[in-house]
Amino acid sequence: MNILMKVCLISLVAIGINGKQVKVQVYYESLSSNSMSFIVNQLYPAFATIGSEKIDLELVPWGLATETIVDETKTVVCQHGSEECYANKVHACAIDAFDVIASTGFISCAESAVFPANDADLKECATKVGISWCEIEECVKTGRGDELQSANQEKTALLNLSYVPTIIIDGSYSDENQNAAERDFEGFICGLLGDYDA
Repeated sequence: MNILMKVCLISLVAIGINGKQVKVQVYYESLSSNSMSFIVNQLYPAFATIGSEKIDLELVPWGLATETIVDETKTVVCQHGSEECYANKVHACAIDAFDVIASTGFISCAESAVFPANDADLKECATKVGISWCEIEECVKTGRGDELQSANQEKTALLNLSYVPTIIIDGSYSDENQNAAERDFEGFICGLLGDYDA
């Protein structure tokens, strides 16, 4: 364990007494290479180490997709095609059905799969983290998945995104926070928690 990690963990134990927490919202696309890399290599390892007591995490799978309604028919177009639309919906259903620890573990597993929108890989990830693939599948196939996608579209539209992942810290966006979070999410969050403890 490196020195930064030890200092961070000691700080987290001390901060835990005070109940400090950082709100993190990540707006992403399931098949965006930048989103996948951030979730697998930065976000999930840090979240698994620091925990949901310190990181109030919200994942919003939509990104740069568009939704149009013509004659009561909804059409969703995703930047990386229909497979991404499907995977975004799967992620939204997992987030809705399970707690943040399980759903984030599932999403990280899916994002690291060879085929992140393949049902066999997604089912394997659900099994690996101990959640029900059948429950996710039911959500995707019923109107619930579409409702969740529409809600994610509405949340994302408020930000006018031009890049994914977009990382919002405590309700605010800044290029400085974005760059720091993408470069070293764990160190960045530990620094914020240390600042909050001051």
